[in-house]
Amino acid sequence: RKAKTQLSTLEKEVGEAVQQKKLLEEELLKLEKSKEELSHSLLTAKEEAKKFTSQIDDVDRKVHRLDTEYERANQLFNRLQLSLQTCQLQLDQYRHRLTELGYEESLAVSLERLEVVESSLKQMRLELERLGAVNQLAQTHYDEQASRYKELSIRVNELEREKQAILSFMEEIERKKCDTFMKAFNKINEKLSRFFSKLTDGGEAALKLEKPDEPLSGGVDMIVQFPKKPPILVSGASSGERSVAAVAFIFGLQDFTPAAFYLFDEIDAHLDAFHVEKLGELLAEESEKSQFLVVTLKPEMVSKAEKVYGVYARNGVSNVVSAMFKEAA
Repeated sequence: RKAKTQLSTLEKEVGEAVQQKKLLEEELLKLEKSKEELSHSLLTAKEEAKKFTSQIDDVDRKVHRLDTEYERANQLFNRLQLSLQTCQLQLDQYRHRLTELGYEESLAVSLERLEVVESSLKQMRLELERLGAVNQLAQTHYDEQASRYKELSIRVNELEREKQAILSFMEEIERKKCDTFMKAFNKINEKLSRFFSKLTDGGEAALKLEKPDEPLSGGVDMIVQFPKKPPILVSGASSGERSVAAVAFIFGLQDFTPAAFYLFDEIDAHLDAFHVEKLGELLAEESEKSQFLVVTLKPEMVSKAEKVYGVYARNGVSNVVSAMFKEAA
């Protein structure tokens, strides 16, 4: 009985649940239908909202444009009012100025005349703008600068005179240098020719400037002509001929700036017997002016010496003997 009672109760509850389920299903269908209607209404509302939003944006743009135009118009109005007030003040000032000048009424001026005056005023204003602000101390500054300019002009003239004096002094120095050089050059050239002729028994030698017009800017070369040979530059001569030319040049320098004594170390090493003998004769001749010490291995040179010193080795020790030339002979 208890089970039947519980079963009856459960069947009753199941029936109620089934009934409630049916009600819930019906309500669910109603809700689904309402949902579809609301979705459709929502889409319609969204489209209308977009339409209204677009219209509102158009209205906002128009309002913004009108506000901008209003502000511009208001600014223009304010400027025109300010200009009107300014013009009124200027008109009152001009009338007052005319009254001061003795004109009670405005002058009758033609339009052409007015245009000419306005053009002149415009040019004057442009000139004033170009000039800029007027310096009230300009006259004082001008006087100071003028005085300074005069002082500087005097100083410049003094400096110019000093410059010319210095240039003249430099030119004089250069001229003296050139004259001194040319005097020495000519004397040495003359002595070179004489000594070369003695050494070669009739040959000729001469110095030649690379730049005759500017002797201090170029070098010096030597042209030599040995007997029965064409003239050539000393750089193209043989070693013996160059030695002869060098010896003649040394004697030319020696005669120009003489010294107490001279030391020659095998000066005749590249000379043949003929030129060695001529060199010995020249040394003997010039020994009246200076003393010559010559280291030589040539008998032709020894034969011209006044005194001979001989050096020889014995047992690893150098020994020196000396004798007058006659005694040695």
